[in-house]
Amino acid sequence: MRGGGATFAVSVGVTSPVLRLVRNGNVRQTAAQFAEENLRFRVEVARVSVPPEADGIEASCKRLSDLCGAVNTAIRTLDLEREAVGDICFATRVRIAEVARILFSRRTATGLREARRSLHASLAFLLQTLPPALEPALDSRRAPGVGPLDELATVVSAALSADPLDTAWFIELGEVELILASSKHDFASLGDLTTRRLVKLQRDIAKWDGNGRAGAVAMSLAKSLQLVLDARANADVAGGEGDAKNAPKARNLPG
Repeated sequence: MRGGGATFAVSVGVTSPVLRLVRNGNVRQTAAQFAEENLRFRVEVARVSVPPEADGIEASCKRLSDLCGAVNTAIRTLDLEREAVGDICFATRVRIAEVARILFSRRTATGLREARRSLHASLAFLLQTLPPALEPALDSRRAPGVGPLDELATVVSAALSADPLDTAWFIELGEVELILASSKHDFASLGDLTTRRLVKLQRDIAKWDGNGRAGAVAMSLAKSLQLVLDARANADVAGGEGDAKNAPKARNLPG
């Protein structure tokens, strides 16, 4: 990612450091560690493309299926002694099992898109619903210098790197990541203009999703989302949260 600082560097891949530890012996992740692992998985899902050829779709389905297994393994490393945590993890694993079922029965472009979207949403659901059960353990999951929209920028940039023409996927990711970010952070630090843009963008995405998902509208929404992401670096500087030149930036959309 262009301009990414060391604070928010994300090393992705199914064979993550935590998963290597899991295979080498028993390990229990803290909530903060799992939040970082969750981001790695969301980035990896974002990078799964939908190629036009059958062989490419088969490879992407295999990659997503492997990710389902890796996520389940990571969930097992959480401390499940608290009943609420166990319930949330069980609900997530049920959702992931449905993703695996889709990948097994519908190895098509449509099935791959549905499974990809569902797995990303499941990861966001898990991270969004864990804090009430784990507070204050998650207080430390936001590193110094990481702004409210930096995870969003990281995930959508991964999708653009994989396929800059898949605008609908860019928007789908943005919608979920915006919901996740708003549940974790106070957007007031971004300034009134950016906050208003975020509210309008979320409303427009919901309208697009319910009215046929037109391609021309999707491109307009994607550019609006990129405008918000590009503006966030200035908000970080104004709020003393980081240096704009070190903040990760979203890749430019085509056209």
